[in-house]
Amino acid sequence: MKLLVALQHTKKRLPTEDAIFTNFVRRLNEFADVSTMAIGELKQDQAVKRAQQETESYVVLLKFEIDAFQNGRVVLNSQNLQVNCYAYAPATGERTVKEKTYYQAIGGMGSRTTGSPGGTPVKLTTEAAGVSAAEQLHNGIRLIPSKLFPPKP
Repeated sequence: MKLLVALQHTKKRLPTEDAIFTNFVRRLNEFADVSTMAIGELKQDQAVKRAQQETESYVVLLKFEIDAFQNGRVVLNSQNLQVNCYAYAPATGERTVKEKTYYQAIGGMGSRTTGSPGGTPVKLTTEAAGVSAAEQLHNGIRLIPSKLFPPKP
């Protein structure tokens, strides 16, 4: 499967965002059934429009948001991130995957817990956050009906 991968930074544009994105793309490239091409920065509406123009490639958006609310408190100048991963289908632009991972800077203020065994993962390194987001995306795309991805001869 072919993936066009974009990102949407926070307004702060933290260095950890680029590190997570790099690890995300690196992990996707390790899957034998995936080929990726980074296409730069896009906003969500731009990602949908780009997917509508594609005939076979999914458009993937890794969107970063500052995670300032932790345990019911507001944390000023938080370095923690919510990493949202969306995949949009070719031709239709329909969102087929929506996953979330939390990145919590080591020694960062506040702490987030998943709340349940099947909850959203909390990762303490940029590598772990990128790998987690990539694996969630890969698993989500594999659940899409097989008519979109016929077996290769």
